[in-house]
Amino acid sequence: MNRGGYTIIELIIVIAIVLILTASVLAGTGSLTRSLRFNNSFDKLILLVQQARSLAEANKDSSIKSYGVRFEWDPTTSAVIFSENQTGIITDEMNSKLTLAGGTQLKIFSTQNCTPNATIRFSAGSADASLRCEGVAIPNVALLTLGIRDTATANKTKTFSIHRVGGIPQINMN
Repeated sequence: MNRGGYTIIELIIVIAIVLILTASVLAGTGSLTRSLRFNNSFDKLILLVQQARSLAEANKDSSIKSYGVRFEWDPTTSAVIFSENQTGIITDEMNSKLTLAGGTQLKIFSTQNCTPNATIRFSAGSADASLRCEGVAIPNVALLTLGIRDTATANKTKTFSIHRVGGIPQINMN
């Protein structure tokens, strides 16, 4: 008598196909997530520089000398907005620290070989920038290029440049 149902073999084949499709979808979301984190880190770096520039231009407080962004290489790569008062005391701005996503590495380029630390400083009431590479003989530079590299896919790099005059980040298309 024929009941018209499925055999156990047919059910196993269907389950195997579903598992293979699920595994391939999950494998693809890992690289998508990594790519989104990488792009997000780059956008946040540019946003920090633009925010520091805007704070400096709009500054009405005579006690503030400058605003800037400090790029640091500590156990993690980070960037933070700071303000400097007239006596030279530097204060990190609240909630402005950006730690780059895992697998993302900051690179700093200039006419000189920088260590991974650099500072971009905007004078209060002005858009002009002071660019400084740490650990070199002549630390003040006219052009600073910052880039991030995805360490998982070494060929993926994004950079932006900042010139001393104007201090507007210019995105370099790679």
